[in-house]
Amino acid sequence: MVVKKILATMLTILLLFPVHIHAYEKGDGKVLYVGGNGEGNYSSIMAAVNAAKDGYTIMVYSGIYRENVIISKELTLIGIGYPIIDGRGKDGVTIVAENCIVDGFKIVNGSNGTMILSNKNLISNNIIENNNHSDVESAGVYILNSQHNRIINNIISGNQNGIIVHNSSQNTILCNNISNHVYWEGIWLRASSNNVFLNNTFFNNSIHVYSYSSNNNNISYNTFISPEGAMLIISGNNNVFYGNTFIGWGNIEFSGLNNKFISNNASKIGISLYGENETIKNNIMQRLHIDGANLSNFLHNIENNTCNGKEIYYAKNKCDVEIPENVSQIILVNCSKINIAGYSFIDTAGIEIAYSHDIKIARNTVAKNHRGIYITHSYNVVVSGNEIVENLVGIRIIFSRNVKIMHNNVSSNILYGFYWFSAFLCDTVANNFINNSGYAIINSFLNTWFHNYWDDWHSMMPKPILVCIFIPRLFLICPCIPWLNFDWL
Repeated sequence: MVVKKILATMLTILLLFPVHIHAYEKGDGKVLYVGGNGEGNYSSIMAAVNAAKDGYTIMVYSGIYRENVIISKELTLIGIGYPIIDGRGKDGVTIVAENCIVDGFKIVNGSNGTMILSNKNLISNNIIENNNHSDVESAGVYILNSQHNRIINNIISGNQNGIIVHNSSQNTILCNNISNHVYWEGIWLRASSNNVFLNNTFFNNSIHVYSYSSNNNNISYNTFISPEGAMLIISGNNNVFYGNTFIGWGNIEFSGLNNKFISNNASKIGISLYGENETIKNNIMQRLHIDGANLSNFLHNIENNTCNGKEIYYAKNKCDVEIPENVSQIILVNCSKINIAGYSFIDTAGIEIAYSHDIKIARNTVAKNHRGIYITHSYNVVVSGNEIVENLVGIRIIFSRNVKIMHNNVSSNILYGFYWFSAFLCDTVANNFINNSGYAIINSFLNTWFHNYWDDWHSMMPKPILVCIFIPRLFLICPCIPWLNFDWL
């Protein structure tokens, strides 16, 4: 059903809005000229705009026009040879009227390259770059409180933001090249819904797409290229991401409800879920993280995703089931009586156990993952005989109790060998902790340590284990009170 809706939307857009628009004449077909050598041609674009009437076309010859163009009539502006509109620190083009066309210009050096304050306009075949002269948010194209605008086949580069869509709906962003917004976003969606972003190329933006409180948007068949960093940050509901290609390293974050990420190729990209009831299907990805404060944050529709050519195994509400052999990552949510034994989890996200109990994790190799083994809101979990090496964090235990960590080799983990927060009644016995950068234990009590080997402790005396106890904030200060456990060697 989702795929059919996406294809129907694409077909409608392509039939109604072809990429190259050449049917410029409308209204009475009157044409005015700016620049060039023709008799009676205007010397500035605004002079022609002021002289024009609704339905006129203004043809602008190549040259540099240092002015701020305000279009308050239904006009078509056509650039011949890419004339330059230099905004001189202010908005290059502002569109107040409806049904306007701006085609074939180079718009530079403004606050916003093009500010759209009306409906049913077309911005096509322009070069919009280096519009960043503003102390507040600005963009190459800024769509504010507007609907049914089309941004088609433009090069949008080096602005503060590429495109901002604010409190606007039913706009179409199609076949644009959006690049080099290294401090801000390629596209910034704010409180905007039912917009379509189709077949665009994003390159070298700080964040390619940042969506805040925006719902029912369709972002499909785009190419996202980035050497590293965040690719997409999505806060909103019922957004659809279908058939996109992600090239490079980075992460995609979803926080909202009912978003759908389907049939995307993100082979080097991690996906992090913080919302509820998200749909993640038929994707190629690097890893999948799930996190949140409630069980509902972990309950999603996750099917047929792969990492490193192997299935990402996600199970919810299962008891006493067998896990397939050829998996790259395991996520158990609200499960019980399941064994994870004899697997290799390398360069993915390892093992995640959430809101589960009576789980055994034994004899696995967990290496080079972001989180090697992550246990949250769970109890009666046994972690024994595993090789947990070269992860960002080896073992992470959050809001859990009765976890037994025994006979594991925990070594060369980059940030922490282990990280515990609100972990209670846990036993850590006969493990090797070697060459880890450190450990962190916060607000965790009634835990025991016996016979572990620590490469930084050579005394016959028990090794002190530092616990940080944070008390509630007092006068904007959240002090840490040190507490000691001991590993009885």
